Amino acid sequence: MRIRKVYIKFSLSFRQEKTFSTVLFLTIPLLLFTVFFLYPIGYTLYLSFHEWNGISPTMDPVGFRNYFAIAKSPHFRTALLNNGKWFIFYLLLPPGLGLSLALLINKGVKGGSIFETIFFLPNTMTLIAVACIWRWLYTPGYGLFNEVLKGIGLPGWTQNWLGNPQIATYSVMIAVLWAEVGVFFIVYLAGLSNVPQALIDAAKIDGASSLKSFRYIIWPMLAPSTVIVIAFSAIGAIKIFDLIYTLTRGGPAYFTSVLALFMYEVSFNRFQMGRGAAVGVILFLLAALIICPYLMYSMRKVEDIRQ
Repeated sequence: MRIRKVYIKFSLSFRQEKTFSTVLFLTIPLLLFTVFFLYPIGYTLYLSFHEWNGISPTMDPVGFRNYFAIAKSPHFRTALLNNGKWFIFYLLLPPGLGLSLALLINKGVKGGSIFETIFFLPNTMTLIAVACIWRWLYTPGYGLFNEVLKGIGLPGWTQNWLGNPQIATYSVMIAVLWAEVGVFFIVYLAGLSNVPQALIDAAKIDGASSLKSFRYIIWPMLAPSTVIVIAFSAIGAIKIFDLIYTLTRGGPAYFTSVLALFMYEVSFNRFQMGRGAAVGVILFLLAALIICPYLMYSMRKVEDIRQ
């Protein structure tokens, strides 16, 4: 009887200690999540309904006036349209090129490890360094691109790559593609390493072409990698800021501006913190509307494939 009491007491003590440890380990991340994620979102939403210059000790409540003012701004509409262009770009070109490079390296190209390093190397550089490189390449007077065009006898093709409103956004996209395709390449290369070679060999024996093997075997088994890639693409399209700010500052005449850059310009150049916060709220809602449904659908699809 005494042994049973001791066992029950020890068991209760162990459970209480385990519960306390669990609560302690969950409290710290929850506290950090609240302070660094939930509070900034809540404060930004609160600020979007006020007029504030960032310095004054008081804020004037204005209701939805900030949102109405933003909706009427041609700069906002241009930035929103450009974010749409960036979304299409991020969904198609970096994943497509990354997958193509991964398929090429996965076939056993000689010196594959060297190419892996070369493809991923730009991603290890800071975006400021990337912007400096591409600003030099695009310089109208002595930039490498224009000098090459002159050297091969095509001086009429020279451009003010970052100053021409018709091509400035696409010029920045090329720089982003060079800088970020390495991430998509690595993700897909890791996914290809998990595709059983026996399935591909069996398909070849049955007479399946390389295209059919990719369509019916490789591509479906890359679904987990594609979930990650598309999530990265959507996030990158929404938060794109660094290279655009460094290369063009949103110019010429706001033709390359995006929502993140518009938010920065309104908040820290015009000192209209309330309107800047309203742009931030719109950006957050767009991200949630685009990313969350896709992730839910993709995760269900991945679970179906695993089962």
